[in-house]
Amino acid sequence: MALAFLVRGASAWWRGAPGPTRASLVPRDHPPADLGPSSGLTDEVRHAATFSRSVVLSYAGPGGPRSVAVSAVTSVSPSGEMRVIAGDDAWEAVERDPRVAVFVGDPRFWAEVRGVAIADNDVLRITPREVLVREYPGRHQARTR
Repeated sequence: MALAFLVRGASAWWRGAPGPTRASLVPRDHPPADLGPSSGLTDEVRHAATFSRSVVLSYAGPGGPRSVAVSAVTSVSPSGEMRVIAGDDAWEAVERDPRVAVFVGDPRFWAEVRGVAIADNDVLRITPREVLVREYPGRHQARTR
């Protein structure tokens, strides 16, 4: 057992990783080094998010999931971070659980952007982690059945 501990400790030291102690398993208070979005937004989703009037923010409320229509996404940064104006209840929910989803509608498609929200000044900054884009069913799809 002692030999395994020493081997794991030496290999962790060589890689520059935390060693095989319990302290290495405790989560740190500082955020991870990579805070950028893991999945990019296409130009179509950026345009729809910025100019659409049908934007819904979904978050975990105290009694379960909640969805709130927001006026609009104020901006989308070049890295894909979305800024959303939302009510006080959304701010409180984001402080408890930062996982959110933003649903954006466009005449041609709808998009679901799941990510992590941070309350900043007057807006919620949402860093996207997953993006799902689907087209609305149309007449051409009904004919092929």
